[in-house]
Amino acid sequence: MNRIRFALVTTLVAGAFGCQADNKGTNQKLDEISQRLAAIENKIGSAPVAGAAAPRAQQPQRAAPNPSAVYAIPIGESAVIGPKHAKVTIIEAFTFT
Repeated sequence: MNRIRFALVTTLVAGAFGCQADNKGTNQKLDEISQRLAAIENKIGSAPVAGAAAPRAQQPQRAAPNPSAVYAIPIGESAVIGPKHAKVTIIEAFTFT
């Protein structure tokens, strides 16, 4: 644990005093990076928004179910709960995947 503390303190001290001699070059590089970033932000701000130029075509309306239709669904050997000749049959379908 003491070795880690010593290494950390040594790195911080060396970094703090070793980097002060070249502040002018570092500041110039930071200014260049800031200018490039501003130019990129301007390009992004003036770019057209994707999908905004072309309006979407309307999809056709889905056909509504016919409430008076009766559908025959073969049950076969499926599990059934209730009387065999019930007036209403509810079928629940799902898959185990």
